[in-house]
Amino acid sequence: MTTNVEQSTGLNATFALNQNYINQLNPVDIALRATELQRLQRQEQRLENSSQIQYRFDPIPCFFAEKDWESIHAYIGQISHLCQNLLHDLLHEQQALITDTKLRTALSADPLFQVETLDLYKHAQAVPTLLSFDVTLDQQGCFTLDAINGNNPKGLGVLLQQRLLSRRLLSDAFSEHNVARLLPFLDAMQSAIADASQHNSEPNIVMLAGTQNDCDYDEQLFLAMYLGFKLVHSGDLTNRDGKIWLKTLSGLEQVDIIVRWPDSTLLDPLEHVFAATDSVVGLCQAIRSNNVTVINPLTTGLLKHASVVQYIREQLPQFPQMDNPLQLPFWEGDGLSLKPVVFRCFSLVLPNQIIVLPSALVLQTNSADEYIPTKDVWVQTAKIPASQPIKHLITPLQQAHYYDESLVSRTAENLFWLGNLQERCESHIRFLRLYMDKLSELPMYPDIQNQEMMLLLQQMLKQNSCIYPYQALNSEHLEYTQLHAAKTALINSLQALDNPSSFKQVLQDFTRTAWQVRDLLVQDGVSPLEHIGQAVRWLDKITVDTPKHIIQAELDQIMGHLLTFEGALQDVMSQQNGQFMLSFGRRIARSEQLLAQILACLCHDQLATLEQPSLHLLLQSQQSSVTFKRRYRLQESVQNALELMLLDIDYPRSLAFQIETLMELSAQLPKTTRTVFLHPFEQRLLKIKALCHSTPLVQLASIEGGKRLCLEQVITDLQAAYQSLREAVQTQYFTHTELQDTAHRQTYGVIQRGEL
Repeated sequence: MTTNVEQSTGLNATFALNQNYINQLNPVDIALRATELQRLQRQEQRLENSSQIQYRFDPIPCFFAEKDWESIHAYIGQISHLCQNLLHDLLHEQQALITDTKLRTALSADPLFQVETLDLYKHAQAVPTLLSFDVTLDQQGCFTLDAINGNNPKGLGVLLQQRLLSRRLLSDAFSEHNVARLLPFLDAMQSAIADASQHNSEPNIVMLAGTQNDCDYDEQLFLAMYLGFKLVHSGDLTNRDGKIWLKTLSGLEQVDIIVRWPDSTLLDPLEHVFAATDSVVGLCQAIRSNNVTVINPLTTGLLKHASVVQYIREQLPQFPQMDNPLQLPFWEGDGLSLKPVVFRCFSLVLPNQIIVLPSALVLQTNSADEYIPTKDVWVQTAKIPASQPIKHLITPLQQAHYYDESLVSRTAENLFWLGNLQERCESHIRFLRLYMDKLSELPMYPDIQNQEMMLLLQQMLKQNSCIYPYQALNSEHLEYTQLHAAKTALINSLQALDNPSSFKQVLQDFTRTAWQVRDLLVQDGVSPLEHIGQAVRWLDKITVDTPKHIIQAELDQIMGHLLTFEGALQDVMSQQNGQFMLSFGRRIARSEQLLAQILACLCHDQLATLEQPSLHLLLQSQQSSVTFKRRYRLQESVQNALELMLLDIDYPRSLAFQIETLMELSAQLPKTTRTVFLHPFEQRLLKIKALCHSTPLVQLASIEGGKRLCLEQVITDLQAAYQSLREAVQTQYFTHTELQDTAHRQTYGVIQRGEL
């Protein structure tokens, strides 16, 4: 192992701590630790693969001696106090602008310095503010303030992630050096945010994040999960009568506190020229009317100006010099090297108190001069951490305020489609496995019936009659050819880019939707998604020469990952948190694919010769062969199959069971209109139930003119009714806040804690 850390080139006590620790390290252990840290980082950030990780945490911790950290702590506290005074001055007396011409000139050009924006907070109470400061040690060993950020102080979530992951790998070193804990700071931050509401003792708090394409979205997601706040986008919020409301499944719910991360100039298109069209219209007016509290305040964006940083720097008293600039050791893959760093420190500014985080995020610069997080600072302390007091038990009446059953409309829609797409993936796999079984069986038993059955299956696959989008089967005359044509149809169904119903496309849609609800996933649910992402990339490598058993084995593994994901998600998700919407989407998809397969297998033109093989195909694709044989033994008739698959109310794969389950789930959907009449989706469910049970079995199984015309008509009517049901749910719950007419809006959504 090569190392360049032979001389003391930084703070004496701090350098000694790091040097002593490094001398005890084994290069093999460091390399293994770096690999494990990368894997854990990908899991914690809910990333599909390692290439999405924008930065790599360093496996070597950064220790800071207590006496050295006291100087930085005092330095950050002084800067925070000056920032607090400056913001107060800008909102009131503006003495700083009178005495400093450069500061006045720079700020006057900033849109946040306009009178309208400053007027937001002139008569409002002070709110907690989270600030970050980039600090370096110059060549003379003096502290230098490089940047201030109160607009969107990035890095706190990254620091917390690094602390949790590195503590898992280095628990012995953590306890040996008695590292200062971050929990008191985070508890103070959480309590200060909860106490910031002016109208509600139990406020509705949301964390406003950027889009999922935002490079900092993963950090915002992690903080929302850790602090217990709902993560929302600007499209989830709307303005009604000067108040901000959250679009939930049960209607509009008033928001009291918004913890924001987007830039201050991107929030309200009515007052910010650079704001996106989907931002929160009227947010500034709601702030001005004291109807909502925004943390951090919009005016904190002023602190990022170089002129403000210079002004604060000039007001700072002289702090003690250190011996030399501090450089830290980093692992480069085959050895250690010293590099200059920037420390990003954080403070929580309260009206009567300033709390400094007892740690910092260590940053390095890349080739584009961008700051890249690498590790967090472990501050050694002589104090023994005090045990945390148990929070006072709350009364049942208070518990009702804490219990939150609202589900964001966007999340509900994603869960609906997630359940829908998962069922499509599973049914697609089952049909492809049956197709390959018949394809493998044909060379051994090449009789006429098997050849015709293979041709029928090939038509079903090419026309998507048994897989989504469930198109009607149009019989074509196909000449028997070699197995190459059937194998080509299989490959096209697996991976064709021009086929929107290919298995690869459906699987990609499923994983994309799953990542949309990353804030609901647990660690056991992230791992299957990683494997499914690898399987999607593997599908591109399949060729006609790939053996069928290899393809079958991969499909079996994908099915296992899908079932693992379903179990991991539903096992920890409550009904109020969206499990009922997940099940709702799955049951509708299962009903649709069952109807399509019955129509394709039992209503085609070759019933005279292929009725029995088609019946077995239907039962096998529905995982119902064993149940059917045990129940009916030697009476394997179409009538008995229809009784099991359509009308058996106790069989989990039957249509009747899906209908009853949907009716139970519909009772959990919030009724957004106050009426004694049935809701549209309830009316459609009753129609579906009537269609399913109104026609006698004998009539459904009867053949007229070589076809089951009655069964075909009933299935077609049911498919139309299910399409109508899907549209009713989407219209009533996923787009209920799109109407702009107030008179019609009242029939679509109930306003919580207020009326229009």
